[in-house]
Amino acid sequence: MKLFELILCATIIFSGIISCEGKIEDKHEKSECEEIIEVIEDCMGLHRGALKYIDSCGTITLKNISAYNTCDELLEHVGL
Repeated sequence: MKLFELILCATIIFSGIISCEGKIEDKHEKSECEEIIEVIEDCMGLHRGALKYIDSCGTITLKNISAYNTCDELLEHVGL
């Protein structure tokens, strides 16, 4: 009886692992604008995705925003 229980447990575990393999999502590579928006959301204390409706960052680049030492400076630069 113990062998049957062991085989049954192993079958359940392996079937769970196999069924999860196909559900692994492809990671979405973030655009530069999406990364900029996340930095701004963090500075404003907003949850990730709060500014998801923004679809363009204009001329702002990651290099530009990395030049600012504080969130206040960054937010002043982007006009918030």
